[in-house]
Amino acid sequence: MKVRIPVLVLAAAAVLLLAACGAGPDGGSTTCGNYRGLDTSGQLTAVTQMIKSHGGDTSAGNVGLTEMSADAYCAVHPAAAVISGIYQG
Repeated sequence: MKVRIPVLVLAAAAVLLLAACGAGPDGGSTTCGNYRGLDTSGQLTAVTQMIKSHGGDTSAGNVGLTEMSADAYCAVHPAAAVISGIYQG
């Protein structure tokens, strides 16, 4: 029991720190500015979460094509635009 409390406190602190930094992807609500700032793994996560939230196909091929769409979308839209805008047409 003595070991669990410090571990839980550290884990909670880490979660709060990450949430405060806004470092992770937020799926389709990820802004283009944040998307461009993510590494390849973070972009993959954001796109995969977005596809899942729209009930789409999360196969590797579809995720790759959707990443390319998000890249192209963010190249011509402002940093405040969200990547799920690719579904708007």
